[in-house]
Amino acid sequence: MIRNREEVVNVMLAVCLEDTGLVAVPEQIITLVKERSLPDVLVSFLGLRFAIEGKFADHANARIEVQGQASSRVRSGISHIALGIIYPPRLREVAVGDLVSELRKESFEFCVWSEVDSDPSEWLRGSIEQVEDTLRRLYQALVEDDIVTRTVERIRFGTAELVDVIAEAPGPVGRIADLLGISLVDEKKAKDEDE
Repeated sequence: MIRNREEVVNVMLAVCLEDTGLVAVPEQIITLVKERSLPDVLVSFLGLRFAIEGKFADHANARIEVQGQASSRVRSGISHIALGIIYPPRLREVAVGDLVSELRKESFEFCVWSEVDSDPSEWLRGSIEQVEDTLRRLYQALVEDDIVTRTVERIRFGTAELVDVIAEAPGPVGRIADLLGISLVDEKKAKDEDE
């Protein structure tokens, strides 16, 4: 008797998403701040990252677990958008060679999270094409929210804070310059040489 593991269905879902035009990278490991995270499927679409977390419907607390994992992917910065998807239990019994075609015929329960709206949308039901449409709409929402401008502002703010810290503590500047192989110029000496 065939008994597909969740990971197998996740990879086949990635294949379906690739076929619809999304670029999928199944089981990619991303390390952030010494925390290992293993999204079920990580999809890159037009420069944004989508994490997809899937569980079988007969798994105890499937929705709750998927919600926790998917929202964590957005909060931790692994993805801009996360999709939680619930697989019908019958997919466990489908031969691996038939999984892609069965996934394309299937209807799923799914829910999405994004940087624009940290609260998940309602649970939806739809096909692979409807999942893709949802991802495209979320992409548009993120673009319209101007995520690039917000990111640039965060970088600008962080850089300004770093400059303030360095300006107040000249000692570390010399050590940092040495580590980077930069020779510091003594302003007084440089001024004397210019005259």
